[in-house]
Amino acid sequence: MNLKRTIVRHLPVAALLGAIVFCSFGASCTGQDGPVKKFLGDEDGVVFEVDLTKLLKSKDFEPLAELIDIGASFKQQVGFSVREIKLFAGSVSGPNEDPSSRFILQATRDIDPLQMMRMNRFLPRNGVPETKEYRDKTYYEVDKGREKLGVFQPDDKTFIVNRLEVIEDLVKGKTPKQNILRSKEWKALEDYQGKLALGEKLFDQWRGEYNRFSERGGPKDPILELLGPLNQKIVKAFGGIKLGRELSLRVSLFSASSEDARDINSSLQALLQIGKSMLGPMQSSMIDSAPDEHSRKMAEGGFAVLNNIIKSLKYERFGKEVRITANADIGPFVKNILPDTIKAAQIAARRTQSANNMKQLGLAMHNYYDVNKGMPPAVIIGPKGHKHSWRIAMLPYIEQQDLYDQYRLDEPWDSPNNKKVMMRMPEAFRHPNDPPGSTTTRYLAFVGKGTPFENPEGVQFRDILDGTSNTIMFFSGATNVPWTKPEDIQYDPEKGVDLENGPFENGFNAVFFDGSVRFLSKDVEMQQLHNMIQSNDGNPIPR
Repeated sequence: MNLKRTIVRHLPVAALLGAIVFCSFGASCTGQDGPVKKFLGDEDGVVFEVDLTKLLKSKDFEPLAELIDIGASFKQQVGFSVREIKLFAGSVSGPNEDPSSRFILQATRDIDPLQMMRMNRFLPRNGVPETKEYRDKTYYEVDKGREKLGVFQPDDKTFIVNRLEVIEDLVKGKTPKQNILRSKEWKALEDYQGKLALGEKLFDQWRGEYNRFSERGGPKDPILELLGPLNQKIVKAFGGIKLGRELSLRVSLFSASSEDARDINSSLQALLQIGKSMLGPMQSSMIDSAPDEHSRKMAEGGFAVLNNIIKSLKYERFGKEVRITANADIGPFVKNILPDTIKAAQIAARRTQSANNMKQLGLAMHNYYDVNKGMPPAVIIGPKGHKHSWRIAMLPYIEQQDLYDQYRLDEPWDSPNNKKVMMRMPEAFRHPNDPPGSTTTRYLAFVGKGTPFENPEGVQFRDILDGTSNTIMFFSGATNVPWTKPEDIQYDPEKGVDLENGPFENGFNAVFFDGSVRFLSKDVEMQQLHNMIQSNDGNPIPR
């Protein structure tokens, strides 16, 4: 049996702890009671709910919102900030269901259902779902390969996705089963910001698979042997995590009898000892192999919190329940390490976003070439001799045909009409270091002697004798110019290229004529950069 599958399917405690930590740090949402909660069912499977509203209002922890937005790509997934989330919860009824398509999202602003479906890949980029009607209610049907999904919006600020049959029941007003949500064990976690429960139905399925695996004579492993009582004797599990000045963790494992609870407790104690013996070498290895000072501090701070959690672990047995609690001071981590983490995440996210913009523009150049049998020159001459930027020629190839049609090539680039077009700059031209609404771009080409754009008639691949993978098409520079202005970076092979003032601290992104995007360090040798800018100097580019 595949080790990953073994862990996912047969280690419920690991799944419980991991999922709680993931939900708490990878998403942010509120678990407030309200009318929308009536749409959440559980069927004794898995239920998760996270509430960081109060936490994010704390001055100390407010940076977490920034880190979640950037580091966890939250904005890219849902289209708005974590600060705008009011409710995020979900449930699955079995181990083979995908929790990413079983959730409820409620925001403080209107949610565009088509945008949400496309961003979460329920639909292809230009796909349209099938619209369904029931009385005065509208919902959507999405074909997701092996199953059909349904999407329902009871109001403009709420988005619900689940199996189609579940959504149809919700639309018809049927109340979903809420065995877990109504249980006293779930209510006992009311004060916890992150909550997760694994119900009896799920453990029954896990037990069946574990027994079948054992009967087939699966490989003998001492850790799996210790996990036997957990798989056999846990009937349900609840966990919560709370963040404040301290990190507080609580996990409750329930069995059918007090004897089973004792066996569970013994197995957990043995697993803890194994974990402690493995932690030391792992800690040393990760700290020693950190690629930079910030990564080393992150590893040290993270292990310090983990060690404090392990030291504070407390096991208690209350009849059929084994309760595990832990508390750790995370103040030093939040104050001393989190700000640097956010800064690093911001730089990495902006670099990635810039690379994505440049990939889109590079692909547009290639599509332009296919249609027009060549790439545009850096400066396009209009019918009356007015000059225009190559960036204007890209508009039809980045889904901006309407904007292209409004631009007048028979007028100057800064005519009153063309200035109106300039004010509607597509996001693909905006560098992430620049503020929203800006109309300047940093995506510039090198122009002048020896560059591919030296030819005023345009660029042909056959003219790039040094190879398309060795020649820069355009790059992200420090200079900002109005995106419609026919201006780029004048290149002189006799002079150097200023790399000290790039948009990123350590270098810049560049698109090559083969369409690839590469990050070039500002420490790149100047002669090597000259070789990449010139298209037929005959000098090789070392890997």
